[in-house]
Amino acid sequence: MNKNDFLKLRVILPEVSEQQQIADCLTNLDELIAANGQELEALKIHKNGLMQQLFPCEGEALPRLRFPEFQNEPEWEKQKLTEVVYLVTGMHLSSDEYGKESGIPYFTGPSDFTNDIQGVTKWTNESTSIAKENDILITVKGSGVGEIWYLTLPSVAMGRQLMAVRSKGSSSRFVCQFLLTKRIRFKDLASGNLIPGLSRGDILDLEAPFPTISEQQTIADCLSCIDESTL
Repeated sequence: MNKNDFLKLRVILPEVSEQQQIADCLTNLDELIAANGQELEALKIHKNGLMQQLFPCEGEALPRLRFPEFQNEPEWEKQKLTEVVYLVTGMHLSSDEYGKESGIPYFTGPSDFTNDIQGVTKWTNESTSIAKENDILITVKGSGVGEIWYLTLPSVAMGRQLMAVRSKGSSSRFVCQFLLTKRIRFKDLASGNLIPGLSRGDILDLEAPFPTISEQQTIADCLSCIDESTL
């Protein structure tokens, strides 16, 4: 559209006083949205800084920041992730094996991630590759490799782009927060492969110190509270 075409556009305008009231209303909403966006970004920055304090640095057995009730507890125990979680691999479904109406939710990638049943767009009765409530979904192939989601829906069928990390006894939310500290590592590993993606070993061979269950839960509760504020 050139300038002349633009200037020829016809619009219906109310009185100037009504124009001003409409403009004031919408401008106030714009300012509120901008303020909320800044607050959200500040919370994300705060959480990232807090995670660096609450998890030990590479090669260390204690975090720089510890809750008072755990100050005299022993050092965290170093473990491979394979000792504390199972991995459930996703399975591909053909287009005639899922639909929009019945069964259980079917997630094929991070664009499907939701804990709101009303937000589910794909359903299936076919899959045997099922993630359960409190599992951690991780994208291992395709767009969004390394993206992580904590599942609170009762069950979800997974496509081959996803795996579910299931705790053997540790706090699931703590394991989720730990995995979130490894997102950059996951993305780097995926981009280094001939076909971008993560293997089971990329996840299960991760080694890190773990505290007692009670300390895990306290850390997870703190960080999850911030997550809920950013949704």
